[in-house]
Amino acid sequence: MYKGTLAVAGECMCTRPFSMHREPEFLELIKLLREADASYCHMEMNIFPLGGSYPGRSYAVSALQAEPAVAHDLKWAGIDLVSCAYNHALDWGLPGMLGTIASLDDAGIVNAGLGNNLEEAREPAYFESPAGRVAIVSMSSGNHGYDSASPAAGPSLGRPGVNPMRVDQKYVVSKQSLENLKAVWEEIGLPMKPRYFSKMEDGDVCFNYGDHGGGLSGHFVFRAGDKPGVLTIPDEWDLAGNLRAIRDAKRQADLVIVAHHAAVNDGLRGEKPAQFVPAFARQCIDAGADVFVGHGWHRQLGIEMYKNKPIFYGTGNFFAQSQFLKRIPSDTYEGHGFSMADLGTLTPADLHDAREGHMAHWKVQPWGIVALLDVESGDLSRMKLYPFTLGYDTQGNPTRLTGTRMEGRPVLTSGKDAEHIIGYVKKLSAAYGTDIQYEDGVGILKIK
Repeated sequence: MYKGTLAVAGECMCTRPFSMHREPEFLELIKLLREADASYCHMEMNIFPLGGSYPGRSYAVSALQAEPAVAHDLKWAGIDLVSCAYNHALDWGLPGMLGTIASLDDAGIVNAGLGNNLEEAREPAYFESPAGRVAIVSMSSGNHGYDSASPAAGPSLGRPGVNPMRVDQKYVVSKQSLENLKAVWEEIGLPMKPRYFSKMEDGDVCFNYGDHGGGLSGHFVFRAGDKPGVLTIPDEWDLAGNLRAIRDAKRQADLVIVAHHAAVNDGLRGEKPAQFVPAFARQCIDAGADVFVGHGWHRQLGIEMYKNKPIFYGTGNFFAQSQFLKRIPSDTYEGHGFSMADLGTLTPADLHDAREGHMAHWKVQPWGIVALLDVESGDLSRMKLYPFTLGYDTQGNPTRLTGTRMEGRPVLTSGKDAEHIIGYVKKLSAAYGTDIQYEDGVGILKIK
């Protein structure tokens, strides 16, 4: 059984080396990560040598890339394990994805969620800590279909990519609204025939749209109901495969971390995860996970204790530096409204200025927490939440800038900012019956 500490940090959009910094509050955070028996964060970057790949998809609003030195700085900081399954994993094509695995391996950071085929992407990865063997299983919901790894089919090789946890969405509207939609679709001459891979039930109506060659490019599934809303339904095959990987990890490790990147939502991103996530998280715990870590929202969400195991529904940003990306693909400029006629005169700073104006999600919550878990013989005995800021305080005032931009590196905070951050997490966690108290600048989770 695991007996020791585990540090849990959030989404790492780290584009710059950072081991040269010497603020006491920064070094305190580094000390916390280093002294934990195991430290985890989510890798929200492609890591490979600059110029070593090509854009992997068109109209990417971000194309996340960092050089291998960043992986070595994360190891310097004490990071032992990272999850890598997420919706930007192939921003820089297959060489970028495989380069990420190679860069993390070279830095000595255990990583999971990517692979040359589905079996590799889904298999647990293991870190040998002094407190016991730690397993990590990483999966993603909401990534593009062509980003998902696939299994081999006889002599046909599997596709490299991320370990998927696919979901289907159905939209519930009133009976009259459904009839109105049918009339609109008929008026413009689009088909309502179910696609061959659609999982249809009685009452479902499939609205196909757009034929861009090679088949229809997309569809919506609507049904009539008394309570309008969005139904998000996990794919049964992916669910079974991921739970099997967790059960396998439990048999071969002392502590199992499950990391789920949920870039799919039921509407606007708010203070709760997508409605399918809580049930999925509890299924993971039932299968053997000791810690469930959710991310994808880029903001801190609540913490639930289920069977004395923590579920982090959203860990927020640990590093937020995508505003310092060095190389910007032409697709990204075009996707943010720039004219391709001006491409020869545009610079990365122009792109980042535009993103700051309409997509600066790192400013929504320019702060977060690192959780330090004390585990005794496999059971959580205490949890402390250490608040940090990324370059703005909790009132939106800049405290650390690089040029005109938020610096984006985590530094422990105190006083009113610390109290605000812990109070926010306390409020969201109370909805799950979790009691968090603020003591001496940190959050203390009371174990029932």
